[in-house]
Amino acid sequence: MSYNQEFEEACATSQHLGLPRPPVKWITNPHRWFGQLKALPTMQKKLQQALAEDGVKTVGSNCAQISVLGRPYLAAQVKTPAFDTDVWVTIGWLEHENEQCCRFTTTQAKDLVYNTKDKQEIQRSGILPFHVWLTLGTGEVFDMTFLTTWGEARKGSGDGGTIMCGPPDQIAQGDAKTTFHPSVIGEGYFRLIGLAIL
Repeated sequence: MSYNQEFEEACATSQHLGLPRPPVKWITNPHRWFGQLKALPTMQKKLQQALAEDGVKTVGSNCAQISVLGRPYLAAQVKTPAFDTDVWVTIGWLEHENEQCCRFTTTQAKDLVYNTKDKQEIQRSGILPFHVWLTLGTGEVFDMTFLTTWGEARKGSGDGGTIMCGPPDQIAQGDAKTTFHPSVIGEGYFRLIGLAIL
């Protein structure tokens, strides 16, 4: 199944849970991909500064807060004549270096809303059973945290807040291919599971 198809299924899951269904209009032939812009490294630095000003101390294991705080900033960047697209908080899981990371299916997304014990454990520990990133209307993913979290968990040091951005079937860091799988869309999901992000 393609990323766009999985995203549409995640939108249906959001709607099933009583969340607004995003009005998705994919830009199928952008003049250029947002991830190819030469301004991306500069934007990455500005975004990191903005997050620091908002009190975000660490990038690793902080995907939900960083994605929610980063969405308005990124949305302002993509409202240009070349793009003029939406940006959505996307909750799900991914595969990296042939490993499944934070596997969290649409079924699990629905079940968590109704499982009081699991919700209380997440609220108590702060450990999320999913990953959070942003999706642009170009179909690109914009992930500000995964490489840092992965690096901290595997090597003891992250990749310095490196952003992954591009078409979801073309993202690679060195030889490591990353595949994203959306399960539910929108920060309203955090409210449903009793998670205070901000």
